[in-house]
Amino acid sequence: MIETASGEDYETACQKRVFLPADVMVHSSPQTGAFLPWGGWQMSVDEFTKFLNHWFGSDSDTGKAPLSYPNIALGGGAYYGLGCFFAVFVMTPIFGITARSVFQKDNPTAAMRLA
Repeated sequence: MIETASGEDYETACQKRVFLPADVMVHSSPQTGAFLPWGGWQMSVDEFTKFLNHWFGSDSDTGKAPLSYPNIALGGGAYYGLGCFFAVFVMTPIFGITARSVFQKDNPTAAMRLA
């Protein structure tokens, strides 16, 4: 769908529309890169933090009005929308994206892979 709508391959479309605006350096994972829509992206913890703050931080459009985007209420004040779970407490949204930390024995830097 994304490739048809954008006229670009999935990776290029996401890089240009999602990661570049957030100033995030990301690449496809050597292990799961064939499955980019399902967690094949790989980035450092710092880059993941920049990604979250850009798109879901309190100064972002999403952070300011999370319920204005398509979502589904899960009960107990929890919602799912835009690919993540979130809750709104006293009008302060808290977002959580499923991610997995990957620590390499030879590399003390942690990397995050969206999962």
